[in-house]
Amino acid sequence: MKLQFYTKKKDKLYSLKINKTFSIISLIFFTLLGIYFIVNNSKLDGEIPFFLFTIIPIVLNLIALGRKVIINEKDKTIEFSIFGLFDKQIYTINDFERFIITKHTSNFINSGTSLSMEFKKNDKLANISLSGAKNSKLIEPLMNETKTLMFK
Repeated sequence: MKLQFYTKKKDKLYSLKINKTFSIISLIFFTLLGIYFIVNNSKLDGEIPFFLFTIIPIVLNLIALGRKVIINEKDKTIEFSIFGLFDKQIYTINDFERFIITKHTSNFINSGTSLSMEFKKNDKLANISLSGAKNSKLIEPLMNETKTLMFK
């Protein structure tokens, strides 16, 4: 089976390929901007240092860079985590409820489509985002490939 959206890590372990180009560029930009503000001792109204405004974008980009989705065919589990350490959520295939495809619009202009998975564990629903794309042409094959790996 040819994999378009997943890479095979080990025997029966598949990791979702996530395009991280924007996050890397954004992380570099905000890091350099923060360093610039620290070096120049820039402050807002003489009190609040400007570099504090770069901390939130840096943290959000680190979270986006570290996001991992792993399908374990052997144990029939799906794992979502950040850098494999933080916010680790493991669901079994039996917890899976459905896929959710969401079309995003802004003033009636299509601004993208996203794919999420919904899990039901202990009578609680969890909605985990898999990926987003500019149009739904990439979402359908991603959903089909995920189904194939899950229910092999």
